[in-house]
Amino acid sequence: MLERLKTISCAALAMIALGSLAPWAAQAQEVQKKWESYLSMGQPRATEAAVQKDIKSLFSQYEKDKPFDWHVKRQRVLGKKVIYDYRVRPEKIVTTDWVYIHSGQEYSSEDQIRSVILATRVSDPQCPATSLTEDPWVELLGLGRGDDGSVTNEEKDFHYTLNFYHQSTQECSSIVGWERVRRARTALCPNRPSLTWNEALQMCSLVQQDEPHMSPMLSYTSGPLPPQQCPVGNPCDPTTGDKSQPEPDFNLGWVSFQRHYHSLTSTAGGALGTGWTHSHNLRLTAGVDDSTFPPSSELKVGLIGADGGQTAFQKVGASYEAMDGSGDRAVQQGTNWQLSRAGERIYFDADGLMQRRDFEDGTSLTYAHDSRGRLLSITHSTGRRVDVQYLAPGDDSLISALVIAGQPVVSYAYSPAGELITATYADGASRTYHYEDARFPGYLTGVTAEDTRRYSWYGYDAKGRVTCSRHSGDCSQADVGIDGVRLEYTPAGTTTVTDALGKQSTYALTAIGSSGLPRKVNGITESNGSISRTYLPEGTDFRRRLQSVTDRRGVVTNYAYAEASDAVAGAVSVTTTTEAAGTPDQRISETRVAMDSNRLVQQTVGNREIRIARNARLQPTTITVRDRVTGDTRITTQTYCEAEGPECPLVGLLRSVDGPRSDVADVSTYAYYTADDAGCATSGACSYRKGDLRSVTNALGQTVETLAYDAFGRPLSVKDANGVVTDYTYHARGWPTSVTVRGATTAEDRVTQISYWPTGQVQQVTEPDGSSVTYVYDAAQRLTDIADNSGNTIHYALDNAGNRLKEDTLDAGGTLRRTLARTFNTLGQLTALKDAGNHATGFAYDANGNPQTVTDALQRVTSQQYDPLNRLAQTLQDVGGVAAEIRSQYNALDQVTQVTDPKGLHTTYTYNGFGDLTGQVSPDSGASSFTVDAAGNRKTATDARGVTATYHYDALNRLIGIAYPDPNLDVGYSYDVAPAACTAEERFAKGRLGQVLHANGSTQYCHDRFGQVTRKVQTVNGVASTLRYAYSKSGRLTALTYPDGSVADYVRDIQGRISQIGLTRPGQARQIVVNNVTYAAFGPATGWTYGNGRQLQRPLDLDY
Repeated sequence: MLERLKTISCAALAMIALGSLAPWAAQAQEVQKKWESYLSMGQPRATEAAVQKDIKSLFSQYEKDKPFDWHVKRQRVLGKKVIYDYRVRPEKIVTTDWVYIHSGQEYSSEDQIRSVILATRVSDPQCPATSLTEDPWVELLGLGRGDDGSVTNEEKDFHYTLNFYHQSTQECSSIVGWERVRRARTALCPNRPSLTWNEALQMCSLVQQDEPHMSPMLSYTSGPLPPQQCPVGNPCDPTTGDKSQPEPDFNLGWVSFQRHYHSLTSTAGGALGTGWTHSHNLRLTAGVDDSTFPPSSELKVGLIGADGGQTAFQKVGASYEAMDGSGDRAVQQGTNWQLSRAGERIYFDADGLMQRRDFEDGTSLTYAHDSRGRLLSITHSTGRRVDVQYLAPGDDSLISALVIAGQPVVSYAYSPAGELITATYADGASRTYHYEDARFPGYLTGVTAEDTRRYSWYGYDAKGRVTCSRHSGDCSQADVGIDGVRLEYTPAGTTTVTDALGKQSTYALTAIGSSGLPRKVNGITESNGSISRTYLPEGTDFRRRLQSVTDRRGVVTNYAYAEASDAVAGAVSVTTTTEAAGTPDQRISETRVAMDSNRLVQQTVGNREIRIARNARLQPTTITVRDRVTGDTRITTQTYCEAEGPECPLVGLLRSVDGPRSDVADVSTYAYYTADDAGCATSGACSYRKGDLRSVTNALGQTVETLAYDAFGRPLSVKDANGVVTDYTYHARGWPTSVTVRGATTAEDRVTQISYWPTGQVQQVTEPDGSSVTYVYDAAQRLTDIADNSGNTIHYALDNAGNRLKEDTLDAGGTLRRTLARTFNTLGQLTALKDAGNHATGFAYDANGNPQTVTDALQRVTSQQYDPLNRLAQTLQDVGGVAAEIRSQYNALDQVTQVTDPKGLHTTYTYNGFGDLTGQVSPDSGASSFTVDAAGNRKTATDARGVTATYHYDALNRLIGIAYPDPNLDVGYSYDVAPAACTAEERFAKGRLGQVLHANGSTQYCHDRFGQVTRKVQTVNGVASTLRYAYSKSGRLTALTYPDGSVADYVRDIQGRISQIGLTRPGQARQIVVNNVTYAAFGPATGWTYGNGRQLQRPLDLDY
């Protein structure tokens, strides 16, 4: 079978052994991804499609019925290269319809046979009609079967009863006869004999025994495409020439789904068309390099990431560590694999397919695949599931829809060439993808957004490298365009990127090393200076980790790496960072990460040390912060469900958080639904799932409870500690559309509504009282206009980078009422701010972008200087005049330790290792000292007189009292309990200040269900005075009742602004105090009429 191809394969291997295929890794340094196969014979191809075409061409002679359907079946990341196993995709068997044969004639259905028999076996009209009975179909043996073993030849007998009429007796008699019918069909694999039936796949595939021999002919290689190193634009990678495109489809918290496109690679199992993959297609690759002769026996491991990026791993002891310096570590467990990452642990099967992801919060995702490796479902630990559907009919290797709770959340359509054309969402809106470059079929050239407006354009050079990304007009235009970048690649190996404002950034890359691993950026040069980077050499560090960075001001940050042993965590990787190296401001920090789990163990900066202990599931159990000078510690403890039980539906869920204080029980607890809602098993409402968060109870026993979730896991109803319920509704795309805070009656409900443009950007927010604000965006999805419901507008004129060059505020009649203008340099920095009179304030910056000088409209200059860590060190006001100087110094935590005023006087500040202020010495106030509790709350403050104030806090760290040596100065605060003066509808006190006590009396507060103060009772020397407040549905004050019973009322316009104020005294008629209040558009009041008829006008210029 395919013997000629086997012979060619052997010959190619022999040529490799003789060195006839020259390596291409050491060719010119120019940025360009190249592709190699045995068929390219040492002449690398510029695109993946070209190297695939070589393979297709060789096999085209075996396409008997139709072209083979090719796909990347598997990838192996083998250090300096990635092997793509390019295979003929399994195809469905072609089964024809049955053909029925009777008396030498062919028919297309059994009904036709029946009609023929009945037409030729007609009973006399005086008698019952001819009747038919049938035997079951029986296989005709000896005539073969279909390729899949299905029956293709059958026969059966049709028995008829024919009735005759006898004139003599005038009776009917009958005879019984039979006729045999045969039927036949074919069930053949397409392109036989190259494709044969594969019982395991239940499809037709390449002859299995031939595939290993032809493997070299069915593979090609290229260098790894790393995850985006320095993305620019929308985004493009100047280090590789790759155009990538992230496309988020949904994010429900418990699961999200994002598609990723790459112009420079296919991804096995992407199932979304040419160049596309998705965030649940992580694959661990483990294999040997069979592209050499003789084939290597060394097992090599790699990872295809969620974005399609390719990362090689290096064997370190019994495990494999990522060569990108991330610390990711893979360990083989039997035939399966475990990957430990900074925030999750992932399990893969022997084929590298994801089985499960365990997250630090105790939840997990489980993945199901079919025998072909297709992803079938993603199931969360709560039982919620994403079902993955495939095209049928059509190419059933392509995903057609993602379904949750029986509802499609997104569906996909493809071109005949297998290119993803549209993603259509639950609301019917679609995103359309364009592939318009005839030179490179499958290269993404743009996106049309859900509003049917073209959003983006992308372009490529003759070598297939991305050269253009923009959000306005196609890439043939001379300008760079909105949000645009233009990339130029030089033979020297640099890439120059010109952005939307004309700024040019030249990226220099490391030389191609002996390993052939991806190159890294070692320098970026721009008009304001250069940034340079160095890396550890491959010979000493296979990860090639960052060694130093020199910023545009020449300040150096050094990185050093080591391995150490930790008494608890075991082997740790130690990273020491020295910022502003060699300067008086040098700062050293250290990070320790467990090597086996890649989880943070310890961080040290200045006098602060943070250490994390973890359980066997790698969840933080204690977080200890230590002052390295005093040795004091603050410990936060977290507990988890360790076994399923009445309060623990799932192992690993967070149960409690115990704060660092020991003087109070500062513990928060978490409760979960322990079983699915009964409706989940039927077609009824499924309000919660096993493992959904039910409630959070704080240290004082106050509980917030989630009453219900929707089928997608989004909260529908939440009850706060006061028993007030807030309900939520959602758009079909998952965006919140209303928030309803329930009142005592439906009429009192407060509903905030949110509407959206098809792109997902907020279109309008409507408050409970009906006032609203509308937002408008351009085709590049940038905010350009804001309008209120009176017709006032704000318009933004934007430059290509989205900076606001001008803001114009217009009233409902279109008259300009306010304006300002800005200018920006090519670095995107604000250089001038001009008012309506063209009076400008100018700004200048240092090489790192820190504001350096501000020149006001009167030409007064303020200059600022920064220390090597970019912290403000000196301010000089009125340069050339008074020149008042202020200097600042800082500690390692960036806290101010000294301020020197223009007179040369110093104010100093001291802190503990936790960052709390412990002392202050000032020429004005003298020396003060402070103590704090374990939560950082100030316990005492002692001033220069030696007077000490003592502070007390409740378990929620709220101030409850201040005690002084003189008790007459003491102040007390109480929370959560409504004072006796509050009525039944004013007793929603939990979480709110209820009373302030002092020597001369008290102030009491009453709150309604919406948290608004409705009553304030002030008692001084035994005399109580009460103020009462009333509000609109949007929470704006509508009435104020004074202690004497007088009522001031506030009438508001459709925007909620005060238009009239009235006063009603006890026993008197209402009087108008202020009327006819007018306002500037989006501004303050411009005039009103007093109750006596007098008018006040406050005309504003264009600068309000």
